[in-house]
Amino acid sequence: MNRPEESPAEVSTRSTRRRRFRSPSGRIYLEGGTPWFLRWWVVGPTLLVLLVAAGPWIASTGMFRDRIVQALLADISGQVQTVGASWGWFSPVVLHRLEIYDDQGELVLRVDRLECRRTLWQLWSQPEDLGLVRLVRPEFFVRWEENSSNLEQVFAAWLQGSSGQTQASLEIVQGTVRFSTPDGSQWDLEQLQLQTTLPASKSPWNLQASAQVNQTTSSGKFQLELECDRFPPWAEDAQGHLSVQGEQVPLSLLSTVLKRWWPRQELSGLASGEVQLSWRPGNPRPVALEGELQVQSLELASSWLGEDRISWEQLRLPCRLAWD
Repeated sequence: MNRPEESPAEVSTRSTRRRRFRSPSGRIYLEGGTPWFLRWWVVGPTLLVLLVAAGPWIASTGMFRDRIVQALLADISGQVQTVGASWGWFSPVVLHRLEIYDDQGELVLRVDRLECRRTLWQLWSQPEDLGLVRLVRPEFFVRWEENSSNLEQVFAAWLQGSSGQTQASLEIVQGTVRFSTPDGSQWDLEQLQLQTTLPASKSPWNLQASAQVNQTTSSGKFQLELECDRFPPWAEDAQGHLSVQGEQVPLSLLSTVLKRWWPRQELSGLASGEVQLSWRPGNPRPVALEGELQVQSLELASSWLGEDRISWEQLRLPCRLAWD
């Protein structure tokens, strides 16, 4: 006996009904006898694993990326932006074209590439330890003022050793510093190489740096090493050692920095040589200075000289001084 031909609607209804049926015990089964909730036990965890695995990729795009970078650099007083990032739960964090602006919206730091040797999982589980942070071809724009600078304001928490328990080592490779003052003076530090640790209050601190100093009419280079048993180095109970080597270093740059503590002075010339300075706790503080300097075209004016000026075409100054 031939069965009557079914319409398409009847075939669809019958197929749908065959997908699920209820057993005598009341359980609902899918076609093939597999309970529907067992499939969710497989699909659910699979989706969760995929979401967790893709989380770093999702977070490295657009708005999420900038918010995460801002959270990692929470101690910075300013705004942080990046063009790109690559990170994973078990791979190092790399930021591309990082830019930091101060509260006035002026660019303070631009970095071609920032590398953090710790993985995203390590940063999440131990956020107080940033590990080694490497800045490749950074460019600093420093606006030096009488009592402060934009760089000091942005990184105040780190420079004052008040960034909590955060630990990090910093390395700068092929850096540049654009240095400007309110009177229009400008200097460039190029080929800057630097290694240091993040300052922490009352903790040992060391710094190694070298760079070329370029001005409109002169250029030179320097290298320095600083070691102290606690931060800041000028604390009453701190002791440390500073070694500086220089060749044709413009003293006008040093004069600009010294005006913060010695405002009524003018210093110019080119200095070469090596100087070592050490200090120990005490009142007054014991200080020892040793080395030899050669200065060309030295010009010095100060309030304690009155209207006079000191000038030397060539000056060789061996020194060995101690204050106890």
